[in-house]
Amino acid sequence: MPYMKKNSGCICRLIAFIFFLVICQICIISLSYAGSNMDNQKPLIKQFGSKPGSYDLLIRVSKPILDPGDRVYVDVYVSGYGHIKSACVYIMPSWSIFSIDDSRIAVGDSEAQKWDTLSELVCIDNQSFVDLYTDVSNRSMVLTEVNTRPPGSKAPINLDLKTSPEVSPGIYSINFVLKYYNGEIWNTKSTSVNITVRNFYQRHEILVWIIGGIAAFLSIISTIYPFLKWLWSKLAHFF
Repeated sequence: MPYMKKNSGCICRLIAFIFFLVICQICIISLSYAGSNMDNQKPLIKQFGSKPGSYDLLIRVSKPILDPGDRVYVDVYVSGYGHIKSACVYIMPSWSIFSIDDSRIAVGDSEAQKWDTLSELVCIDNQSFVDLYTDVSNRSMVLTEVNTRPPGSKAPINLDLKTSPEVSPGIYSINFVLKYYNGEIWNTKSTSVNITVRNFYQRHEILVWIIGGIAAFLSIISTIYPFLKWLWSKLAHFF
């Protein structure tokens, strides 16, 4: 009986060890499969597509000069070519000018979402950096450099920002940072766009000019009035 118990204990340990090896093998296969999927990601096939990538941000603003309460639309594109993975765009506006509750952000044709409290981090899918086939075969373009297909026709990243009605006049900025891995090292590229909020005189420039013109005319009349009065008294003798 002790011999039987000893053998049964050895058998249990052997079964547990075999089970452990099977689980490890499954994990290794899973990791290898995931890695092969990343390595087999469709590469950029045009010239230098397999080289370390170089990318930068292109920003388009609907109108850089605003009045309090206006909306501004910002389109964000990622331009470049070559190897790129894990690309993210960090967006940080001056919230002293914008109303967070009335501002939105959208990625491609997806539904617009409300902003986070202070900033926004947008991660771009690796599959977005694929060759854009055009009629001109020598143009090396990727999907993040153009608008999405109709009927949406939107930029890769879209910002819809509303200025606060109580914002003070001045120059404000929206900061952008692109972070990505180019196949050899991590790179960052930063840029910013300026938004100008006009003051009262700038918003009513025509009215200010009209009032200024009238004031200048009255000032001239008041200056030459004594002379005109004297001249009239002299000329009155001839009439």
